[in-house]
Amino acid sequence: MLFANCHNHSLFSDGVYTPEQLARLAKQAGYGAFVLTDHDTVRGHYFMDRAARKNGLLTLLGCEFTTREWGKCIHLVGFDFNPEQRDMKELLVYGAKKQIKRTEMMFHYAQEHGTLKKGVEWQEVLDAFPFNDYICNN
Repeated sequence: MLFANCHNHSLFSDGVYTPEQLARLAKQAGYGAFVLTDHDTVRGHYFMDRAARKNGLLTLLGCEFTTREWGKCIHLVGFDFNPEQRDMKELLVYGAKKQIKRTEMMFHYAQEHGTLKKGVEWQEVLDAFPFNDYICNN
């Protein structure tokens, strides 16, 4: 029996599905629980919690934190923490800002090399995702 899928990303980071779509897919696959662990943000958790309840699933707050150690990027998955705790809140803000900056650099690189649709401006990307504190390279 499948019980829980505990490492999942939505379009609040680098996934392609909304939390609501993920909850439906998890239910269809036979899961009893589903944890959203987007990169460096918990913005999607509210939507996952609501969708999980609607689909009869259990859920837990989760996040995949991006860290650096010895010049290497390391991802750590954390569960059931308080995102409003001062240090945690600062970590989430820091991680989101780093990812947005990285994505902006990739956006401009793609513009310069002709691999991005002409006429799209960075501000348009930001305006298209006003709810999101993490804009990923996808």
